[in-house]
Amino acid sequence: MKISFLLLALLVGLNVLTMFAGVLTYTRLGDEKEIARLSFVATGKNAYTATFENLLAGSTHEYPLFGDQWQVDVRFLKLAPWANVLGFDARYKLDRLSGRYKNIAEQNNNKKLSHALSEAAIADPFEKVYEHGFLFFFIDAEYGNATYQDIDANKVYSVYRTQTGIITRPYKSAASEAQGKSVMHAVKHWLLE
Repeated sequence: MKISFLLLALLVGLNVLTMFAGVLTYTRLGDEKEIARLSFVATGKNAYTATFENLLAGSTHEYPLFGDQWQVDVRFLKLAPWANVLGFDARYKLDRLSGRYKNIAEQNNNKKLSHALSEAAIADPFEKVYEHGFLFFFIDAEYGNATYQDIDANKVYSVYRTQTGIITRPYKSAASEAQGKSVMHAVKHWLLE
């Protein structure tokens, strides 16, 4: 009787540990971090002033852009999934902000501008990795990555680093996130009662 109780307790413990590992894996592989915010003021037809807030550096700059879309480019260092699960995050270096046009003919014929986002004073994570060759086993791939959206002067955009690249979403203020959480709390409360 004692052995079967210990065996049952061991099996329950292993199941809990397995569930915890699954949740941890899902959480780590789905990790996102907001790295930048953008907003726009129209200055003419397909002309804008973009306000770019680099959240890592804590800096804000304004850039003129042309086009009906904006694009942020990064250099990206994707880590092996097991490194993500162990708590290491993908690395990126902001590279460029540019305007672009949906229509290819407009893209090829109209005025365009690109702006460098990297600052020479910031340490380059890519150079550090190559200085320390023993870190290569953490790296899955190094590549360029970009995200773009239509320009809407009435919106603020957030750029996020995921474990595989960058993505963009409309910015959610703390108040709107709190409202969303309270709605989810109400739905959860309603379902469970």
